[in-house]
Amino acid sequence: MGWPRCHDGIVNQLKQLAELAVVVGANVQPGQVVRITSEVGQQEMVRAVAEAAYLHGARFVDLDLTDPFVERMRVLHASAEALEYGPRWPDTRLRELDEEHGASIKITGPTAPGLFADLDPVRVSKAQRPLSRVWREVEYRVNNTVVPGPTIPWAQWLRPELPADEAFEALWADVAIACRLHDPDPVAAWRERFAKLRRRAEALTKLGLDALRLHGPGTDLLVGLPPSARWDHPGAINHRGVWHAWNLPSEEVYTVPDRNRVNGDVRLTRPVNVGGRLIDDVSMRFESGHVVSISGGEGIEALREFVQRDDGTERLGEVALVDRESAVAKAAQTFGVILLDENAASHVALGFGFPELTAEEDRQLVNDSGDHLDVMVGSDELEIIGLRADGEEHALLRGGEWMLST
Repeated sequence: MGWPRCHDGIVNQLKQLAELAVVVGANVQPGQVVRITSEVGQQEMVRAVAEAAYLHGARFVDLDLTDPFVERMRVLHASAEALEYGPRWPDTRLRELDEEHGASIKITGPTAPGLFADLDPVRVSKAQRPLSRVWREVEYRVNNTVVPGPTIPWAQWLRPELPADEAFEALWADVAIACRLHDPDPVAAWRERFAKLRRRAEALTKLGLDALRLHGPGTDLLVGLPPSARWDHPGAINHRGVWHAWNLPSEEVYTVPDRNRVNGDVRLTRPVNVGGRLIDDVSMRFESGHVVSISGGEGIEALREFVQRDDGTERLGEVALVDRESAVAKAAQTFGVILLDENAASHVALGFGFPELTAEEDRQLVNDSGDHLDVMVGSDELEIIGLRADGEEHALLRGGEWMLST
C-alpha cells in the first residue's frame, strides 16, 4: 500500500529520521554491511534508511523482513510442538554479520495493530521466539540501533476518529517531536542529549546507591541494587571502538536491580503491550524479587502468562529514570510501542538484565531470562529516592524534574 495524500513535510521528516538512524543511531561506517530488520508495511522507512546507509558508504544493505499476518497463520494453524520450533539459520546470519564487522538498524512500529488480540495468549507467547542469545552476544560487537517507522495502520489505531491521511500526518508530527526533528540540527541535538545522559549516569554511579524507593499513586516499591551496580545511558562504544546509540529516541539512564531485593507495589502509568494486546490499569506486587500478584484491565491474562514464561520473567532486570526534559514526554502521546513509551517515563523491566553493569562477583544477582518487557511507572506524581547503605538519601526525580546536579 502506498501512502495516502500527505504534504511534503512527511517526506522531509522521513529523510531526517533515516539520516539520524544511520549517522547517530547505528553510526554506519564506510564499507560496512548493514542489516535492516522490519515488518512488511514499513517499506518507505526501509528504503529511506537503505538510501542513507549507501550515501554514507555502506558496502551492502541486507533486509530481514517479517510479516505479522504470516505469524498469525502460524499461531492459528501450527501444532503445539511446531509453535516452539525455530530454525537455526537466523543465528548463522547474525554470526556472519558479526564476522563482517557489520551494523544493524531495526525499524519498529505496528503494521497491523491488534492482529493477535483475539488469539489464545498462550499460543501467541509460544509462537514468539525469545530474543536470540546469539544476538545478545553479537549486539555488543556490531554498531546497532532501533528507530520508529510510522505506518498508516499504527496511525489509525491511535486516532481512529481521523481519516487515514490526517492520522498519518498527526503520528508523524508526534514522532518528529519525540525524535527532535524540529531542531535546526537534529544530529547535534541528539549528541548534546547523549552527553547530558552520560553525565547523569556517571553522577548516579558515584553515589554508590544500595536501593531506590519509588513512591506515587498506587506505587510504593523498594528496588535493591547489587553492591557494584553502575548506571549507564543508551550510548555505547562497541568492541570495535564504534560509538552508537542503542535506540532513537533515547532519554533514559538505567541500571540493574538485585533480582532478589524487590519488594512492594507498583502501578503502571501507561498501557503495556504484550503479544499485541494493550493492557491498561495494571498493578503488580513484588515479594523478595518475585511478582506475586497482578491485576489490570482487559487482556491481563497475557501479562500473567508472560511472567510465567521462565524464572526470570517474574523478576526485574532493569530500572530506568526518565525526566520531563524527554522529547518523547513532550509529544504527550502514548504510542503503544515500547521504543517510544519507555523514553517518555521512568520504567522497570521484567526479564533479563545487564550483567556488564556489575562487577564479576555480583553477576549472580543480575536477572537472567529469555525475554525483556519494559513497563512504564513514571509520572509527575512519582518520586524516586536513592538510598545508600549508610542511610543517606538522595532525591533523584521529583515532579518530573531531575534533582541531581550534573
